[in-house]
Amino acid sequence: MRNRAKRRLRAAAAQILARDGRRLTDYVLIARQLTALRPFTELLSDLETALRQVGHSAQRHPQRTGASGQVPKE
Repeated sequence: MRNRAKRRLRAAAAQILARDGRRLTDYVLIARQLTALRPFTELLSDLETALRQVGHSAQRHPQRTGASGQVPKE
């Protein structure tokens, strides 16, 4: 069941992140037990919604960089 969930998340990510993902950005997707049973169209919708939420959060809290262009450690 775990391998099926991982395969489905990879397929959803390949489809959605290719279109809506940000370049040079890493995404972490975590498969839960019900991921393997959730209809694929709903997985796609869930990922699209999550990307929109992350995008809104990133716009409200832009990442600060130091003089070197590096993100300072807090």
